[in-house]
Amino acid sequence: MPDLLPENVPAWRLWCRVNTQWRMGFDGPVGLDYNALHTVAEIYGLEITPALFEKIRELEYYTMKKTQEKAAK
Repeated sequence: MPDLLPENVPAWRLWCRVNTQWRMGFDGPVGLDYNALHTVAEIYGLEITPALFEKIRELEYYTMKKTQEKAAK
């Protein structure tokens, strides 16, 4: 696990568990499957707070941006 601020550890752990749960379109991933996100969070006893959800969305955005940049090359 990378060096993280303690307040980011729950988001990182959840991200590592749902990072394979993408909704796919014709051109690749279009976003995380939020139903899967909630299911996985429930399995691990995590409450999806607005702050946690926003951290996951930032990771989602960053990943999609990098994926789109690679596809454009």
